[in-house]
Amino acid sequence: IRGTRIDWVQAGAGPPLLMLHGYGGSARWWARNLAPLACSRTVYALDLPGFGASRLLGPYSFSRVTDLLAAWMDANGIRSADVVGHSMGGQLAMLLAAAHPAKVGALVLIAPAGIPFDTHLLGIARQAFKSRAGGDARFTPIVVLGSLRAGPRIMWQAVGEIRGVDVRPV
Repeated sequence: IRGTRIDWVQAGAGPPLLMLHGYGGSARWWARNLAPLACSRTVYALDLPGFGASRLLGPYSFSRVTDLLAAWMDANGIRSADVVGHSMGGQLAMLLAAAHPAKVGALVLIAPAGIPFDTHLLGIARQAFKSRAGGDARFTPIVVLGSLRAGPRIMWQAVGEIRGVDVRPV
């Protein structure tokens, strides 16, 4: 799509459901959710541009990513979908709905980002490690490997977007 490789996992049949992972993730983020949701939906778990097996050359911005998501939907014949987004994926889901309202039915937001904050990167990393302490240990490698695969440029530019792009109405 526009010179960008977008990778995804697709399962099931029924109304389309688009799943957008959080920062440092990939479609693997949804591995435990895919089969149950695919019982009644066509589920598309994307590697967001720049993450997982998806590639993104040039600058990373949420406006660019939301336009690529809309173009990906067009290229795959998806006129409209319900969208599930976690953290950064939730922020992108809201921005997709705002920029392309006809493409988004329902939104399911799981701890979405989207309100700018001033926490420095060390504070963000500390919070991420604290949140992992009570979670499923099997999830940690998905985030660590996903972050390494995305690389420092994407991780740095994406965190700048998370910290700076406000989803609240003006």
